[in-house]
Amino acid sequence: MATENQIAANRANAKRSTGPRTAPGKAKSARNSIRHGLLAKALVLDEEAGQCFEQLLESYIQHFKPSDPVQAALVETMVTARWRQFRALNYQTALIKSEIEDLIHVPDDPTARAALAFRHLADESRSLQLLDRYESAYERDFHRALLRLEKLKLRNEPN
Repeated sequence: MATENQIAANRANAKRSTGPRTAPGKAKSARNSIRHGLLAKALVLDEEAGQCFEQLLESYIQHFKPSDPVQAALVETMVTARWRQFRALNYQTALIKSEIEDLIHVPDDPTARAALAFRHLADESRSLQLLDRYESAYERDFHRALLRLEKLKLRNEPN
């Protein structure tokens, strides 16, 4: 546990800090919250591959190279939206596969079985409609964050 003198010294040092000044330092600082994996812990379900999420996040960071916390947050928003969109697509697939397996008195034609499963889910359950609505919302979230990020990057480019 820190003493009162240590706490006071830390506060005094923090007041003199101006943060990172170089572009690499700013980029590294922008990824600090991402590196701890808190986002993955909050978003990735136990049944999902956390390392895939981390790879997706790192690939977006490498591509967009956020230079400040606001840009990093927009990249995180994009990755979160994309991850949730993948989840919705996976749920749709799982629902249709499950419905196909439940069809007993249907010809062996795979296309017919899939079509009947789809029709049953569309007619009897709102799950496909709901997942489609979520998928569209995540797509909008992704593009909204992308546009904001692009505007910020253009504004912050040296002339």
